[in-house]
Amino acid sequence: MNQKRELQKKQAIPEDFRPYVPLGLYLSDEFKKFVTELLFLIREYGISKHPAAPENHQDWLNFSGFVHEGWKQAQSLIAKKILENLTSVEKLTKDIPLGNEQNEIRRLNLEIKILRRMQDSIAWSVLLNEHSTIRRLSVKGGEHNFSAANIADALPIVDEYNSVASNMAILTDLTTFVHNGDVLLFDAEKGAKYFIELKSGEKNHLLTEMAQFAVESECPKFNAHVTSALPPKDFKQFERVKRQYGRAKTVTETINNEMGSDPNTGAKVSITTVPTEFEGYQDKIVRCCGELGPDKIWAIDSVDDCLFLGAYAQADMAYVGFNPWMDLIKCTSPVYNLTDTFADPSVKPFASLNLPLEILTKILKSEVCVVLSLDLNKFIFVGNKLFPNMFSLGGAKESRKAFQQPLHLAECDGRIIKATAGGQTITMGTGIIERIIYDFQSPVNAIMHLRDFLETKQKNGDIET
Repeated sequence: MNQKRELQKKQAIPEDFRPYVPLGLYLSDEFKKFVTELLFLIREYGISKHPAAPENHQDWLNFSGFVHEGWKQAQSLIAKKILENLTSVEKLTKDIPLGNEQNEIRRLNLEIKILRRMQDSIAWSVLLNEHSTIRRLSVKGGEHNFSAANIADALPIVDEYNSVASNMAILTDLTTFVHNGDVLLFDAEKGAKYFIELKSGEKNHLLTEMAQFAVESECPKFNAHVTSALPPKDFKQFERVKRQYGRAKTVTETINNEMGSDPNTGAKVSITTVPTEFEGYQDKIVRCCGELGPDKIWAIDSVDDCLFLGAYAQADMAYVGFNPWMDLIKCTSPVYNLTDTFADPSVKPFASLNLPLEILTKILKSEVCVVLSLDLNKFIFVGNKLFPNMFSLGGAKESRKAFQQPLHLAECDGRIIKATAGGQTITMGTGIIERIIYDFQSPVNAIMHLRDFLETKQKNGDIET
């Protein structure tokens, strides 16, 4: 009953309280237990089976097999639960839903969103958590294939791939961001990744082969012949498969070459990878969470004089504590909650956050609320103090024009942020903010990495940050 009342109050939540909304209140105890099990399978199952660090290639393959085993179990549970929820939603929406039915649909859809982001964590791990690569894999309208029928049809084939211990086949329809291929296959033995399209039926296989030849050969005569020879319905399917294969080819080449074109915008890009080892601040989050107890219900800290974080035992306390702090220091930048990762498919998934499993579980259950804010005015000040004139704000007209483009750009007081170094000037994207907030990369480290990239990785075309 309490859960239903909370769902009914959802529409009345003030806008400034939304970053503090306790996700756990919207989840049943049974579902929290289920997701906690998924967290273990994704994060710690492999380590529990093979606790020692791999000493050679074969040892690493054995460890990979255990990690894959946990991921495969998690994917199977995720798929089963999503199929159950999709079936329930379909039944509830046959008639116009009212009252409790609407609340139940919201709850089921929220669970689906959380489960898909748990699946995302497996895909992010396979893709080495590389943001620039991951951004290449989503496309507007990519969600159209998300259906119970498509998931059920693909699962037996995915399971067949996964019968090999060194393989990790990910059903991409279960993810929120991989719109390239039906299956993302990682072969640990070969160290290779593949995007696989699943086509059933002899005709579909033939059309797929024809489409691949058309893309690879770029032969206009072949396309003209296909246009005249195929019935309209088959030609439409041929064109669709050709677009899919062409996009997959573009994505794969861009990833492998670290430069190419963005399949969504057509812009030239150079992929900047973030070093595996960088200076992080997750220890401060762990410390703040560890200080909470019966006699202390909040703990705060800052990083590099521009990033502010707080851990609170209750969402209400976070709201009445963190907001006044931000007002006091005149920080007008957004406030982020670590559970925002469930709502934003472009950022690192919750299960992949570099925090102990115990803390992730407490956050999920709303036993702890962790919020952060990157003051962009102070971030610019810190950057320019380190490297004079590195950061500047774009003009009003320039900024309005930039924000009209289908790009993810950072903004400060309604203006774009420009970074200059090594003779290169770029418009700063939201990727840097996301890495600071969700990868726990320190702001100074992010600034230094950006400057190093601009000075040493001068490549032609637009630069992805």
